[in-house]
Amino acid sequence: FNQPNGIRASFTGDTLYVSDFGSKRVRMITDLNGTVATQNAERPDWQVTVAPNPARTHTRIAFVLPRAEQLRLEVIDEQGHPIGLLVPERHYSAGRHEYNWNTEGVAAGIYLLKLRSADGEIWTEKVILVE
Repeated sequence: FNQPNGIRASFTGDTLYVSDFGSKRVRMITDLNGTVATQNAERPDWQVTVAPNPARTHTRIAFVLPRAEQLRLEVIDEQGHPIGLLVPERHYSAGRHEYNWNTEGVAAGIYLLKLRSADGEIWTEKVILVE
């Protein structure tokens, strides 16, 4: 690690993500309920914002891509179960994109938004839904 500046556990508890400010990488420490292995993953250079967060009836996911990407956007609950695919995999051009998630009918709780590229890059953000 060069300049570690954050750590987050996966919802399933078997992976730790440690961000490193100096190298702009995320180190994944996996298999925490068994043998420990580590690997480095490039942090996607996407600029992503989620607002409002916490959310009541909707939230906006905005992202800026430096280059064209194949992406999909999914939601996972606290236990790591998929809740839904907000946006199926599709092509996005370089530039700014937005998606409005209507959260009406979704139970209050903590969810994980996962933006995933076709080549395996992943960006995640915790979203809190309130009543």
